[in-house]
Amino acid sequence: ATLDVSMEFLAAGSSPVSYYDYKTGEYWSSHNNPQDRVPYPSWLALKMRNTLCPGDLLKVDPLEVMRVDIPDKKVIKTTNDGKGHESTVKGRKGVPLTTCHAFRDGTRLSLMLINRSFTEPRKVSLDIPPGFSGPSRQYALTNPDPKANNRKEENVKIQESAGPELKSGMQVTVPPASVVVISNAKP
Repeated sequence: ATLDVSMEFLAAGSSPVSYYDYKTGEYWSSHNNPQDRVPYPSWLALKMRNTLCPGDLLKVDPLEVMRVDIPDKKVIKTTNDGKGHESTVKGRKGVPLTTCHAFRDGTRLSLMLINRSFTEPRKVSLDIPPGFSGPSRQYALTNPDPKANNRKEENVKIQESAGPELKSGMQVTVPPASVVVISNAKP
């Protein structure tokens, strides 16, 4: 969710936003504790964006995307007095289950795919810009359990592998609640 929100701000033209401090602890931290220093998945997701997706953000035109309506939800918001109060988080209609962000840095093309579904892998078909073809590397931040965390040990990791052949019409499957980056950069 942190990466997703950060990318939405970036796509809307805002400056980079600082979400987390490089520190240990429970709240807005990068790592779990001073001894183990296991990075949280949110930190790893932002690391993927910052290290694997250099260059300019390109415009992406989604042609066909499964969408869902998210209803309003009642929540208890903590207040400064510690008592909290009930509030409603407004829902949204037509939220895409998968998003794609593309970056170009000279001859390097990086495609970031985010699957918002916690239950289903999403198959994504991509038409890439002309001039980009050939082998790629794939980086996935995922775990078979979409609700896995790194609070005590590193369960969610960035996994690197050979990626699909870059070409228009290529297909990539993004696991539930995961981020996948495809890049034509050399390993």
